[in-house]
Amino acid sequence: NHLVYMSYPLLSNPVGIAYSREHDRLYVACRDNGLILEITIEGELTETFDTGLGADALGGIDVGNMGQGDVIFITHTGGERVGTGDGPVGSLLYFDPHP
Repeated sequence: NHLVYMSYPLLSNPVGIAYSREHDRLYVACRDNGLILEITIEGELTETFDTGLGADALGGIDVGNMGQGDVIFITHTGGERVGTGDGPVGSLLYFDPHP
């Protein structure tokens, strides 16, 4: 029973982690820079995906299958977090990390 510490220079304010069985990779969404980090189970950073959304935009991450293999789903909060009374500002996006 012990924790394994992993840190990466681009890992900044992680808001979610998802596992792709098809690619055998972990995907981490970073809110501070809008990046998705791809990490092997052994802890090696293999790829960085720039969502183009910038800082304070990522809200979460998941892996799903759209019929052609695993894709990465991310939620976009529309910028700084807002209250529910401010109306809808987010969206759901997805991409194939290894087309």
